[in-house]
Amino acid sequence: DAHEFLNFLLNELVDILEKESIAANDSPDNTSPSEKTANGHRNVQPNGNHKEPVVTWVHKIFQ
Repeated sequence: DAHEFLNFLLNELVDILEKESIAANDSPDNTSPSEKTANGHRNVQPNGNHKEPVVTWVHKIFQ
């Protein structure tokens, strides 16, 4: 079914974007508690936990 395949692709895209964002956060040159991602700012607590879930542009388009 084409709709299921599209949903699968979009979910995979979101997973990839989240992993890239997390990898960018773990790099030592990022020292700001509030950082810019591909879809806007995301607040990170000092202990490294994310305050709110990541909402990518893919989520915004399909909401």
